[in-house]
Amino acid sequence: MKQNFCENAINTFISISDSNIQGRTELAEKFGVTERTISSYVKYLKEELGVEMRWDKKNKKYVVEDQGIFKEIINNSKLKPVDIWLILIILLRSQYILPTKVKIIKNELLKFVGNKEKEEMEKLFSFEKTNQIDGYYLEDILEDIYKAFINKKKVKMLYRRSSEDIRKYIIEPQNITFDNGRVYLIAFNENKEDRTYRLDRIKRIEILDENKGESDFSLPDYLSKSWQMFGGREKETRIVVKFNKNAAKIIEEKVAVNKRIINEECDYVTYEFIAYGIDGICIELLGLRDGFKVLEPMELREKIYEIGKRIVENHSN
Repeated sequence: MKQNFCENAINTFISISDSNIQGRTELAEKFGVTERTISSYVKYLKEELGVEMRWDKKNKKYVVEDQGIFKEIINNSKLKPVDIWLILIILLRSQYILPTKVKIIKNELLKFVGNKEKEEMEKLFSFEKTNQIDGYYLEDILEDIYKAFINKKKVKMLYRRSSEDIRKYIIEPQNITFDNGRVYLIAFNENKEDRTYRLDRIKRIEILDENKGESDFSLPDYLSKSWQMFGGREKETRIVVKFNKNAAKIIEEKVAVNKRIINEECDYVTYEFIAYGIDGICIELLGLRDGFKVLEPMELREKIYEIGKRIVENHSN
């Protein structure tokens, strides 16, 4: 049986169960098929998936009387207290996006747990809106990004760069992520290159009528090559670093990073990284003090050497 048939049959069940679209004609229009095909979907649901469904002649609609196999799926998919706990951890780290809305979501989630769990989780998670982040991210900008993403549209954006000058960009939104309390928009620029934009630096957004192109963009892949949120597809760089055992343990524990061991000795481990440029990983490496030596590329070796010289000069007086 074709996959689309099964998917449409399942979507027919969802539509009948969770919406007002329950008649043959309306369902046929929704899925772009004939009423006879809708009857075939219903037959499949009854015979293959154990759904008990009848046709209400008076109201001209299908009525689900037993959910069949979906009953177990629905029951097993309910959120458990531990699920709420994990979601709250994630929300706590991302509350800087929209503090008020995050607090509302928290309150709604706590309705799914008992009084004991609610009391303990209220103690563990403090969601506060402070003056420091009041108006930090404009809701209308986030909503426009969401609309552009869902409708696959390009946007025109006024953006304040780190150098303080404001520039106009036409971009194709790909996804949103956050790092160290900052929220970032990842988008393709006009040259189809990945770029990372801080949301708090976006001054204005306008959704364009032009559709964005098809993309194979993968957020996990992008983040695995972005250190300190430095990104850009044209900057993909192979980096080889030799670490002593103590520094190697720290690198070993880093997850979601594009890395592999290419050599292991008694006191040293050599890693290969694929990263977007050298700036982000440079910051990470300097935090390891003297526990590393860059082997490739020469550009990164020279950058770290120059930074080291300036650090010595700054502390020699």
